[in-house]
Amino acid sequence: IAGRITVNTVAPTITGTTTINATLTGARGTWTGAPVPTYTYQWLRCTRAGAASDALPSGCSTISGATRTTYKLTTTDYGKYLRLRVIGTNSLGSDTKYSAATAKIAGTDPVNTVAPRITGTPRVGSTITGTEGTWTGFPDPTSTYQWFRCTSAGSASVAQPSGCTAISGATRSTYKLVAADKTSGYLRVRVTGTSAEGRAVRFSAAVKVN
Repeated sequence: IAGRITVNTVAPTITGTTTINATLTGARGTWTGAPVPTYTYQWLRCTRAGAASDALPSGCSTISGATRTTYKLTTTDYGKYLRLRVIGTNSLGSDTKYSAATAKIAGTDPVNTVAPRITGTPRVGSTITGTEGTWTGFPDPTSTYQWFRCTSAGSASVAQPSGCTAISGATRSTYKLVAADKTSGYLRVRVTGTSAEGRAVRFSAAVKVN
């Protein structure tokens, strides 16, 4: 009984969320051949999208060590596309097929994990400092500041607290207190974390003006 060389009839596919730190799973597709083929896998990082192909697509390079059916996306993959190459081999020969490219690999939204806070003595004429707190997300978020006068105390929050009004022009990490701040009673700083993936805001706890 004659054997048959290995041939791919349905291209490999990739499933999973295309966001850094997520894990993609590759399926080898459908193959024919006798004896039954064995398979090897290789993930590739590419600069452009495209359909499945037999030849190495332009702009693709192999990822060192990525030779399993699953692959965990890293920050190096951000903004790129992933493909899976499968080679089916039997004693009569081999065939190679590249999956279609995934969607462009996305980063993660900015998230505040430790709230901003205010340091220094909140007294008229003194300068206080707002710290940005701790943020996660990729690419790294950049921080912008806005100081608020408030009429009551309160803990850190995501939404703008009741009784708080933005102070015109007070958009630096430091702020020098004026008489109007004592009249209002309290101060907060709002930090906005922004990246190509999105934005998030967090208000510090209120400090009482002396």
